[in-house]
Amino acid sequence: MNLLNLTAINQYSDAKTALKRHFMSFLTVISMLASVFSFIPVTAEANQPFAAGSSHESSQFRPSNLPPAERDARRKEMQSKLGISDEQSAKLKAIREHNHGKAEQLHQQMRLKRQALMEYVSTPNSDPEKARAMQQEIDQLQKQISNLRMDAWFEMRKVLNPEQLRQMQSIREKRQQKFQREHP
Repeated sequence: MNLLNLTAINQYSDAKTALKRHFMSFLTVISMLASVFSFIPVTAEANQPFAAGSSHESSQFRPSNLPPAERDARRKEMQSKLGISDEQSAKLKAIREHNHGKAEQLHQQMRLKRQALMEYVSTPNSDPEKARAMQQEIDQLQKQISNLRMDAWFEMRKVLNPEQLRQMQSIREKRQQKFQREHP
């Protein structure tokens, strides 16, 4: 082999090594982002705004993440156990529907901002400060959703009488204990 071929091989090898380094860096960033952005969708639609457990593992058991038919069945079961009147039921439904629309808008904005952030950080010249600012916007939307859920909970509480609130708390505690036993 002549010197020209060796130089070309070395350049190719260096380029290949650099490409591998960049690819591994990219994979590292993507895996970090995947852990940072693993999001638990939460809506204000649930009768239980503070579902048992708050870890990612428990999110699949939140009423807002259940299929609609199962979620409705759980809601009806809770209403039956608490002795919710038709008037109370109508008020609770109005609160859920009102807050659900707001939550959906916030979730849509958050999805778009997350997508923009993912696209931005995958560009070679992305700025960490700008990425952090974009993440803070997402965090603010998440905070708005949490506040919306809290507000909905307090609105719903006004509809229930003290005995219904005590019964609901007891049911929630039992569900939480059952969940913790089944998902240590």
